Amino acid sequence: MFSMMSSDLKIDYTSKWYYINNMYFILQNDKIYRSSSIPQGQFEQIFQADGDIEALCYGSNVYVLVSGEMVYSYPVSYNRHIYLSQDLSNWELVYSFTPKFTRNYRFTNLFYIDGYFIAFGCGDLVNISSDGKNWSEITKFQDVKKAIFKNNMLILMTIPILTSYTISILYNKFNIHTELNKKADKEYVNTELNKKADKEYVNTELNKKADKEYVNTKLNTMFEMIYPIGSIYTSMNSTNPSTLFGFGTWQQITDRFLYCTNSSKQTGGSKTITGENLPAHSHYVNLNTTEAGWHKHRYWDWSGMTKGKGYDVKDDVKFAINCYWNDTQGSGNHTHNVSGYTQTTGQSKDYMPPYMTVYAWFRTD
Repeated sequence: MFSMMSSDLKIDYTSKWYYINNMYFILQNDKIYRSSSIPQGQFEQIFQADGDIEALCYGSNVYVLVSGEMVYSYPVSYNRHIYLSQDLSNWELVYSFTPKFTRNYRFTNLFYIDGYFIAFGCGDLVNISSDGKNWSEITKFQDVKKAIFKNNMLILMTIPILTSYTISILYNKFNIHTELNKKADKEYVNTELNKKADKEYVNTELNKKADKEYVNTKLNTMFEMIYPIGSIYTSMNSTNPSTLFGFGTWQQITDRFLYCTNSSKQTGGSKTITGENLPAHSHYVNLNTTEAGWHKHRYWDWSGMTKGKGYDVKDDVKFAINCYWNDTQGSGNHTHNVSGYTQTTGQSKDYMPPYMTVYAWFRTD
């Protein structure tokens, strides 16, 4: 717990705290208080502004604060003030804006970045200054909520009144001539002119440019970094890289495609296809003949013949009269089964994808 030198300082949720240059500051309503130590708790009032103080900032060896108060209830409007101090004891009003029956909201934030003070708020004005004293109104937008300033680029996020969603992000780039002081600095200009008129300096620089050995050494160093041992060099020209670069031992790669893998200098493959190159395969054949061939033969049974009668014939002559007929037994039906695999046959041939030939080497030393 700490005491306060100023009896009218009452801290609440609206109080704003700052720690700048090893000092503590409290912004409460239209007053600003300062203390060099929190434990001591000796806060003293150092300034009272016209309207509530909204933000404090330090840059370019000066302190800057923004304030404002309501001047119209309808439309709701606030005036805007910017104060400047170098020693925190004397404050100067350096900017003031009072609206004329137009909606305008108070300052809400102030920051210093890239050598510029940026002041903005819930209204339609954004102010910028390089020294904290001379301010300009750089743009007009509704309800600027956040601003980022970097590399001469101001980015604004705007949100319409009484809503919570982002409506747009806008930017504005400034043409700030930071080199004007250098151009107007006679000592700087004379120094540069003396350099240009310094013959010794000029001759030294010319000698460096004309030193072929120096240039070649630098080039060789650069190329050796680009093509270390194990590197591959390809070209449409047949010149060996050792001749072209002047360093290294290079082995030419011929009749090979480059195949990316986890090891190097391995070879393999063939550009023709033979039976050995074909995938393992076969053709199955199964043939069956139909059942056929059944037949029989007729024959004479001479044992069943009888003697006949006749004239002028011998007693032992037999006649084919009333003989017994018979047939051979029927047979001959059969089938044939043929099965097996064909043997791989073929003729080798070239098999190459579309290509373009190049010269290639890899560095071995």
